[in-house]
Amino acid sequence: MTDKDLKTLLEAKKETPNLDYKETLIWDREHRDERLEVLKDILAMANTQDGGKIVFGVRDGDFEFVGLSDEAYNSFDTTPVNQFLHNYADPDFTCSVVKQEIDGKKVVVIDIPEFSEIPIICKQSANSSRNTEVLKKGAVYIRTKDCSSEPISTADEMRSILAIGLTRKKEELLGLIQKLITGKPLQETAQDKQLYEEEIIAARDFFDSSLTSNVGFWELIVYPSTYNSNLIQNPVDAGNIVEQSVVRLRGWDLPHVDRHGNESNFNKGKQSFTVSDRVQVQEAWRMYKSGLFIWKDHFKEDLRGYESEDGKRLLFFVSAIYSLTEIMLFLKRVYAEKLEVDTIHAELALSGCKGRMLGEGQPGLLHRGYTCNEDRIEIKKEIKTVDLMASFEAVAREFIREIFMLFNWNDPAEHMLEDWQKKLIERGG
Repeated sequence: MTDKDLKTLLEAKKETPNLDYKETLIWDREHRDERLEVLKDILAMANTQDGGKIVFGVRDGDFEFVGLSDEAYNSFDTTPVNQFLHNYADPDFTCSVVKQEIDGKKVVVIDIPEFSEIPIICKQSANSSRNTEVLKKGAVYIRTKDCSSEPISTADEMRSILAIGLTRKKEELLGLIQKLITGKPLQETAQDKQLYEEEIIAARDFFDSSLTSNVGFWELIVYPSTYNSNLIQNPVDAGNIVEQSVVRLRGWDLPHVDRHGNESNFNKGKQSFTVSDRVQVQEAWRMYKSGLFIWKDHFKEDLRGYESEDGKRLLFFVSAIYSLTEIMLFLKRVYAEKLEVDTIHAELALSGCKGRMLGEGQPGLLHRGYTCNEDRIEIKKEIKTVDLMASFEAVAREFIREIFMLFNWNDPAEHMLEDWQKKLIERGG
């Protein structure tokens, strides 16, 4: 987890099912009650899609980063946290503990992975020093919409968590048979393309009227190969599909659903935009009832003023790997799992790239400066959703390689790309 990743977590200043803030905690025997409460959050986040992160050193109420005392900071370590966790979690799983200093203040993050095969069950009860039940044997804890950690209490909640495990099993099976799958993806017709084009133009008009920055940006356009104006029944369902498919592997969800009045229904679907100077984000998207999803995200590197030593604009290469992996995971959830279409058309563009250099994020990751000579990078592909189900990571690597090639990095090692993806998926970056 880089300083940039940590700053993103700290700048969010909003708790979600995948992100929780704590002002302080000393991880020792004298503070067992507080550790049990944190443990309940860990168990719940492990049963949440994409896992979660608990950040220590953030003040309650206004979520201001105040930092930890030396005593609290030094008390945290991966081994004792996991030893305590293993007393209560069944099956066993492991968290990582990240300790860093940001702007002279100490911060600790417990990074919790999503369960790997079956949901995590609490295997023994635990009461506080006041004899109040904190953990209950046999309970399956989840994160609720109001960002609390509670045991499952309804059949719908149980079905939702079981669906996560069933999806993973389906992915494993598809991975085994992928080599047996033949045939080219279905191509959209000229008529289909024209119908989508009208919606794309309208979405871009919405973006231009909502976003205010003139910096470089990502643009993603995805739609089923066959046009159906009512593939999704209504705008509410379109919004639900996006929300249920959002990827929360890092501090900022992708795509971001605005909660400050900028999310709304429109005649053909759902839309959202976010313009925030505080977290330095400008992002917008539309999901049409036709299944067209279009997303624009201004480069955070530009919004936050990152440049090379010689003044070149940057695109952090690890962040690009993460973003493409998150995008393909989102597309898998939307088009393979929710809409269940066979083939999608995907267009990815990076605009404002001429003279931009791949950045390291931390020293020593790249051996030379790779610079793009094209102002706009465009990649278009027909993708079979079965390939996303079998390995969305492999599909992401195809896009990553083409982007890096246009930055004149011609030979990024496959194992290097896989390692960064694994780090993101298993440890949340």
